[in-house]
Amino acid sequence: NFARGLGVAQSHARNAEKWLETTNLVDTFRSVCHDASTAEGLAALYAYESQIPEICESKINGLKKHYGFSDPNHYQYFTVHVEADREHSAVERKMLETHVHQHNFEPVKGSVNRVLDALWEMLS
Repeated sequence: NFARGLGVAQSHARNAEKWLETTNLVDTFRSVCHDASTAEGLAALYAYESQIPEICESKINGLKKHYGFSDPNHYQYFTVHVEADREHSAVERKMLETHVHQHNFEPVKGSVNRVLDALWEMLS
C-alpha cells in the first residue's frame, strides 16, 4: 500500500536493492537478540520500539504534508506501529525491571548502543 501511495509499482518495490545500512541494522538486531543475553536483546528492542510511535507519527504527518497522502491505507504501516510499539515498549519496560541489574548493566548498555548506532546509520 505504501508503494502504491507513492506511485511506485509493487514489482519495483519488491525488487528494490536493499541498502547496506538497512541490512546492517537487521543483522545487528539479529545478533543482539540471538547471541546476547535475554536482558541485552530485550533492552535493544525497548530502545528501538520506544522511539517508533513518535517517529511514525512524524512520518504520517510528513507524508500528508509533503507528499499529499490522504488514503490511510497508504500509510497504514506507520499507523499500526504507533499503537503496537507503544504496547510493546510498555511491556518491555516492565520486563526490563526484572532482567537488568547492576551486574549486567554494562553489557546491556553496549548492546543497546550497537543497535542504536546501526539505527542512526540507517536513518542518516
